Amino acid sequence: MKGKGTSADTLTKAEILDLQNRKLKKIIKYIGEVPFYKKKLAKEGVDLKKIRDISDLEKLPFTTKEELRATNPMERTPLDFRSIAFLFSSSGSTGPPTIYPWSTKDEHVLRKVAARCMKRVGIGAGDIGLVVAPFGMPIMWYCMVNQYLAAGAGVVPLGLASLEVVVNAMSTFPITAVATLPTVATRTMGIMRKERTSFIKNRLRHFHFGGDYLSNARRRRLQDYFGVECYDFYGLSEIFGPFSGECKQKNGLHLASDSVLVEVLDPYTKELVREGEIGVAVYTTLWEKAAPLLRFWSDDYISMTWGKCECGRTSPRIRYEGRPNAGVRIGRKWIFAKSIEEIVMSFPKNSGEWKIEIEGTVKDPIAKLYSEDQHPEIPVEQIEEDVANLLKMPVKMEKVGAEFWKKGLKSRIVRISDV
Repeated sequence: MKGKGTSADTLTKAEILDLQNRKLKKIIKYIGEVPFYKKKLAKEGVDLKKIRDISDLEKLPFTTKEELRATNPMERTPLDFRSIAFLFSSSGSTGPPTIYPWSTKDEHVLRKVAARCMKRVGIGAGDIGLVVAPFGMPIMWYCMVNQYLAAGAGVVPLGLASLEVVVNAMSTFPITAVATLPTVATRTMGIMRKERTSFIKNRLRHFHFGGDYLSNARRRRLQDYFGVECYDFYGLSEIFGPFSGECKQKNGLHLASDSVLVEVLDPYTKELVREGEIGVAVYTTLWEKAAPLLRFWSDDYISMTWGKCECGRTSPRIRYEGRPNAGVRIGRKWIFAKSIEEIVMSFPKNSGEWKIEIEGTVKDPIAKLYSEDQHPEIPVEQIEEDVANLLKMPVKMEKVGAEFWKKGLKSRIVRISDV
């Protein structure tokens, strides 16, 4: 296992759980000093001294996004202003942004974990990463910059830019990797095809995706066009990103289990699901984080598996499925945009841009699927049938022009109501 990463990637499941138990014991007292948690736990009648290991976590209440939004950032830290390096925010994609403090200790843990993620896919000294993300209070750009610096690579901090500027940067600078959203990469590909733009072959090696789901169908399309490898990474604004990422096998995202404890729970019973089953990710941070999290109910649906990866690493691996705002509930089951995209983009003639709207009543729902592409060879009836089989409802597909996309979001499900 030499060269495969740090010991966190080589520990057995028993060793990982033992490490998490030891870290949890140490961090519980620290969390108890946070004004927000001190008040919350006192109200719930919880005695943190009785929390001795992971099995005791179920005795603790969940922390919700709404609670974080309703509190002052300094209520959620035991630190004073002298120890705060930044105030960051979440992206605000599901509501008002959450503001939280960030310390130099947080940056140290971020860099340790991010370097591990980058080295798994072969990024290091000599690489130059292009960061295409909005700069400002949302933390994503900061994490993307640090993931390259931590691995010894250089950075071109482009920020949020037009597709033409992105293409120009890829052509002008010695870029070997691009960090951005999957849809940005697809739209960049569209611009390059339209304008017949090219750049030096064998220079760009990777796309590194975060901030949204990555379907394998989109991955294959991007890899085929650019001739590069596309890797998926995952994190949370409230923790950092990435705290999990793919290796070269692309068979799940290796979790930084030495820094983040994950429970995967049934959304209805709140009990642990079986290994490999999909549930809601609940996070507890395991270091002296400026704004620590104790059983944070993320609303992210994931699955988690243990067992040795083909790469040789033994860290648990997760698969990100999506969030309720990008899915539709059918009975007690969620169908996420990622699963629909696997169908829509598996047909080569179909566009990379799509949207589906669920309308009608619970008893008589219908899905309207919009595709940007006007190609006459798109097998409309086959796509309608495949998506209908997934959603268990009628599907009507419509091909629309570029003007349509100015009216709404792309590549997602729009829920009119739960069905």
